[in-house]
Amino acid sequence: MNKQIAMEWVEALRSGKYEQGEQYLNKDNRFCCLGVLCDILPVEKNILENNIISYGAYRSITLLKKDVMNYTDISDHFGRPADFNVTINGNCYQGLSSANDQGVPFSDIADWIEANYEKL
Repeated sequence: MNKQIAMEWVEALRSGKYEQGEQYLNKDNRFCCLGVLCDILPVEKNILENNIISYGAYRSITLLKKDVMNYTDISDHFGRPADFNVTINGNCYQGLSSANDQGVPFSDIADWIEANYEKL
């Protein structure tokens, strides 16, 4: 993953600006960690029904699409490293979206990204 974008993402996750949610990139202003990434990028944002925000040309609501992946140089739709190993606080997850949806706080996800962005 692009280091500069990764560090901006880490900063945004730690900022306190984003309320954490699950299952959607952004629904009712509650964000998945991947939704925070999309929100800080200069990509298209669209308000859909039920207060769901879509991101990018492909209008993604749950995972990263090619335009966002290409912009960030992230290699997987769900924020999974090549080895599928995201270990946070001794627990192993199959990607950042999985860690997020299982309640891992943004601060812990940010710590993992800061130390491991090159794996993404």
